[in-house]
Amino acid sequence: MELDYFKKTIRKLQPIALNCDSISIRGYSHKLNGIECQDASYFWRERTYCGIIVCDGHGGEKYIRSAIGARLACGVGQSALSNFMIEALKEKSAIFQTKHSTDSNLSRLQRAITMQWRDAVSGDIKEHPLTEDKRFQALSDADKASLLADKGIKAYGTTFIAGIMTREFLFIIKLGDGNACIVLDNGNVMLPSELADPQLQFNRTTSLCNSDADIQFRNFYMRINENFRPVSLILSSDGVINCYHTEDAFTSFIKNISDAYAEEKSEDAHNELEDALNTLSEKGSGDDLSIAIMQRKE
Repeated sequence: MELDYFKKTIRKLQPIALNCDSISIRGYSHKLNGIECQDASYFWRERTYCGIIVCDGHGGEKYIRSAIGARLACGVGQSALSNFMIEALKEKSAIFQTKHSTDSNLSRLQRAITMQWRDAVSGDIKEHPLTEDKRFQALSDADKASLLADKGIKAYGTTFIAGIMTREFLFIIKLGDGNACIVLDNGNVMLPSELADPQLQFNRTTSLCNSDADIQFRNFYMRINENFRPVSLILSSDGVINCYHTEDAFTSFIKNISDAYAEEKSEDAHNELEDALNTLSEKGSGDDLSIAIMQRKE
C-alpha cells in the first residue's frame, strides 16, 4: 500500500531532467603498491529526483576492509535515501516545512544510515570473520585489539557524502572530508559553509565507524527558486581537492566538469573525466579519486 500511494503521489509532481554519473578510480600510489581502490560512488535516477553518493574508505593499516565498508555505505545510503524520499515527496509532507523539521528529519536519516551501515558491516563480519583474515593476522597486537574492541567495525571505516536534487529543493548530507560543490546558473561554484567541519584537522576525519557518527554529520538544505538556481551538484572524495594547491584551482576543475556534462554526450564526458582523474592521481595526490555529478538539462 505504501509503495502504491507513493507512485500515485509522484505522478502529480513535475519530473526533473538530469544527467547523473559517478566514477571511482584506483589511485596511482595504490596501483604501484598493489592496494585495491578504497573509494566507492553511486548514482540513481527516479522520475522526480536524482541521488548521488561518494564514500572514501580509510587508508590506514588497520582499516583492512575499508573498500568493503565504502561499497556497503553506498548501498545502505541509496536504500535509506530512497525511503526518506518516499516520505519527503508525499503530498503535504512536513519534512522540510521549517528549519526545525528539516534538521530533525535529516538527523533521523543520518541515524538510519549509520545504524544500517553498522548492521551491514556486522553481517559481513559474521560471514567473513576478521580473525580468519590474513590481513588481520598481519596487524600489530595493538591494532588487533583496537579493531576487536568495537567488534571489528573500525576495519570498515569510511566517509560518506550524498546529495538529492528535485525541481523544488536540493539537500546534502556529509560525514568526513569529502567535498560538495554546487555550480549555479551564473557560473559561480558554491561550497556550502554549512558543510564545513572544524573536526577535520591534521589529516583526521569523521567516519561511519565512529560510535557517535550519526551526530557528526553536517547537512545543507535549500529550496530552488529565482535566488538559488543550481545547474549541477558535484560530490568528490578528498583526494580530488588534495591534487590542487588552491581552492580556486579546484573549483575551476569542478566548473569544467559541469560544463562538459552540459555540452557533451554523457559517455564522452564520462570518458574524459575518467582520463582526467587518472592523470590527476598520477601527478597529484596519488590517492583513489571519486566524482559523482547531477547536471540539470533544463
